[in-house]
Amino acid sequence: DRSKLPPELCSSFCLLSADEATATYISSACSLRSVLADVGSSLVAALLKLCLTHADTMALFHETMFACSAEQARRLLDAAGAASCSGGSMLDVGAADGATTARLAAATGASRVCVTEVSRLSALRLAARGYDCAV
Repeated sequence: DRSKLPPELCSSFCLLSADEATATYISSACSLRSVLADVGSSLVAALLKLCLTHADTMALFHETMFACSAEQARRLLDAAGAASCSGGSMLDVGAADGATTARLAAATGASRVCVTEVSRLSALRLAARGYDCAV
């Protein structure tokens, strides 16, 4: 209900729905095998969080970040008037595993992608994917 938003946010609001990529992600995340694996890894993760950050724990378990699909990224960028930065640069603060970064970079056409990440393990993986990464 947009009427509950402040006027300055109403003009920027972009309603997204679950597209095919999102439905596929949700379906795989809700599979019995995935749920059972999540229960086991959650117990181990709870113990690891006593000595590791949440970001490092996610990196150890190869947790995938799904903030938006490629189509949703394009819609958000279009709504923001930033649909293309072809040849330009893009910065992702807190890139996690880089999955959302890759979708956003593809949607914008950025030629240089810089990322930040607090987890050193994730930062190493991001660098291996070719991102200029700062920890």
